[in-house]
Amino acid sequence: MKQEQAEIRSYNVLEFRVIDNEQDEKFIEGHAAVFNRQTDIAGVFYEVIDAGAFDNADLRDVPLLVNHDFNKIPLARSRRNGNSSMTLQVDEIGLSIQAKLDVENNADAQN
Repeated sequence: MKQEQAEIRSYNVLEFRVIDNEQDEKFIEGHAAVFNRQTDIAGVFYEVIDAGAFDNADLRDVPLLVNHDFNKIPLARSRRNGNSSMTLQVDEIGLSIQAKLDVENNADAQN
């Protein structure tokens, strides 16, 4: 039986875990946005996300991109049509994500 392994990467207050499960599937989970904490954006400016920031946000089709680059294949996608590889949920911490990565067909996901 293969044990679950996690790799943790952090950028300031954001924490993501890469999880490898028994079926050799890879997942990223964590918070893409954290409420009420100052975040340093590349040393250029600071931002604080209010708790109500996602109240009326359209989260029906959200891609998980490498460096926000729309020219690359998304690592995962949250869709409300039943064909989704990522779930998004607003909780008391911020915007929580869990994304299943297609490491077989996407080199960026493998990396």
